[in-house]
Amino acid sequence: ALVILIGTAILILWTVWPPY
Repeated sequence: ALVILIGTAILILWTVWPPY
């Protein structure tokens, strides 16, 4: 439950602000 929420948040952040 929580893991999926955190995972989606990280994925969205990754797409918005990719770590170069």
